[in-house]
Amino acid sequence: MLNQNYCALIVLDVQVCFLKTIAKYDSERGDGEYVKKVLGDIKQLLISADGCGLPIFYTKFQNPLPAFKEVLEEEPVGELGDLVFVPRDPSQVYQNNSYNLPVDLKFKLRELSTQTGKPVLIAGFETDAFVLGACFDLWNECVPFRVSRKHVASGNFKAHEYGISLIVRQFLSLDERPLFYARNPSFLMKEGVMEMVELGEKQ
Repeated sequence: MLNQNYCALIVLDVQVCFLKTIAKYDSERGDGEYVKKVLGDIKQLLISADGCGLPIFYTKFQNPLPAFKEVLEEEPVGELGDLVFVPRDPSQVYQNNSYNLPVDLKFKLRELSTQTGKPVLIAGFETDAFVLGACFDLWNECVPFRVSRKHVASGNFKAHEYGISLIVRQFLSLDERPLFYARNPSFLMKEGVMEMVELGEKQ
């Protein structure tokens, strides 16, 4: 069970704006399957964590600084900023406006890890940006963590693989243990998101 191996799961910035970017690159590659697989895997991870009572925290990127506006293909404003997986308890969501973890979430994770002696499990978007930033944040706080390769993604697949290689090089923190699934998740998947993914930005 996940709660035997981890103190918490953090799901980083799984928002419509970043999902659209991943779907766009997915469509350009011609298969259209990558983003659907990643979403399905993250959904099952959430169900698994729910089922065993593992604490789950979400980050939501918003109000980008001018530097971010230069590089974002889709700004997280309005519906584009919505979380794909919406927890029933709003207190699980932490607002964010940088590559770093919100300070209060970082302290919460450190507290949980210290109490249990277990690492944090990381999932979400984007591997080479927010995920990598969270790794450095937790590392600097001496909080052990693992990144599950099948539960992180980037719009650019090469950037995703580069992010993975950096995580391996810097932290040796990939985890690919089998996951155990449960029922009745405490989150709702944003309505219509799968239809948007299937369209793959085909305009």
